[in-house]
Amino acid sequence: MCISEEDQIYPTLAFANELGQGVEIIEQKERLVSAWEDGSDIWADAVGAFSRRCPSIRPVEVVDGVVVLERVPMSVRIDNYPIQDVEVPRVIVLAIYPHTKPPTLEQIAARYDSELAAADIPHTESKEGRFEFSSRDGHLLIEVHHRRTSIPQDHIGVVFRDRKPIFPHPRLVGAFCEMLLGSTSKDGFVRFLVPRKRGPTPPPDTIIPASVAFYLRDFGGMKEGIEAHRLLNEQVLRTHWKTLPEGYSNSASNQLWQNADKAKNKLLSASHTIQQYDPE
Repeated sequence: MCISEEDQIYPTLAFANELGQGVEIIEQKERLVSAWEDGSDIWADAVGAFSRRCPSIRPVEVVDGVVVLERVPMSVRIDNYPIQDVEVPRVIVLAIYPHTKPPTLEQIAARYDSELAAADIPHTESKEGRFEFSSRDGHLLIEVHHRRTSIPQDHIGVVFRDRKPIFPHPRLVGAFCEMLLGSTSKDGFVRFLVPRKRGPTPPPDTIIPASVAFYLRDFGGMKEGIEAHRLLNEQVLRTHWKTLPEGYSNSASNQLWQNADKAKNKLLSASHTIQQYDPE
């Protein structure tokens, strides 16, 4: 398996670790593997189902039975009024997640536009609309409300049975989100969403051994030393130019365990997201 992106490595390894923690995750892995083998249409449906329940991560492919996941920069959800027998959109919820490449104005607008089009929800250059935002669970949440209406909620289902409320234009939504995000060097929420503010992204042959070392130490109860180094040499580092000493420390082993500490929060964040998966 060859995973080269940081946004894929952490969720993929976290998902693999979670397989030993719960039946629901095992069943989800089996569904994804089966869907990958069945073909593109079935796979697309499986990806959609997974993403609806775990919106900040999506499956990419299956390699040698391993489900490869990746973090996504944003998601869009349509919340309807709690009315039986008719779907009337109440609010469009945009979530911007921690990611090495935050979404641009154009990407946000295009995603919002496509979601509204798929649900047959109109938008316009209206002079009315309402935005709300909050920072929650490490990501930015933006609520886009439709044009104000004086219709009592008890009558919403009747009035909008054959039409839907009008929401703000995609350009306005994209511009509002861009204003909130700002830049990493100035004010704005993007400062808290970009994992690394400066310096190059570590290569996979740094991230993967560090992540495995973290799991061995914090989940497997192995201390830094002979047993952990032997496992890492045999299972992870055998094709790598670095190997670890078994019985003493050197600069390579010290750096590995320092990197394990750096990987900790990203792995735990991915695990937390996966643990929130809501099975059908």
